[in-house]
Amino acid sequence: RGDSRRAARHAEHVRVPGDPIRRSDAPERLAQPVQVKGMAPPDLGAEYLRRYRDVEIQYRILQFLTPLYEQAKVEEQRSTPSVLILDRAYPAERKSRPKRMLIVIGAFFVGLISSIAIVAIREKWRSEKDANTPLYQAANAFRERVWIDVSRYMRRSRGRSS
Repeated sequence: RGDSRRAARHAEHVRVPGDPIRRSDAPERLAQPVQVKGMAPPDLGAEYLRRYRDVEIQYRILQFLTPLYEQAKVEEQRSTPSVLILDRAYPAERKSRPKRMLIVIGAFFVGLISSIAIVAIREKWRSEKDANTPLYQAANAFRERVWIDVSRYMRRSRGRSS
């Protein structure tokens, strides 16, 4: 039931002055009086004229204010300096960051631990090499295989770039 009412409302087309009239339906539209539920034709015309007047007034106001607005924007950009100094800069009394002492101490300990680890690994490698243990043999075979693969790759990549 609600759909039929909605369809009926959409089927009725009320022509408002200024709407284009198609040639196919112009005679039928002009022959029929304009009907809007709840409003008589004189009230409808008066309401249309009131609203048309309001739109025209708003349009004229917009036409008047738009150039003023654009001019105000240009004036604001001209009067605003490109660099605005808020406060004077003063050198700090005491340095806060970076904490150079912590960086130096941290780098020293990282270097110390790294060098101890490298020495320990080399010593372990030499002792394994001297004893010729299965661990050394497996590690050496892996190292040689990787070295062969890397050298092949390097030869191929040099050949392509030349």
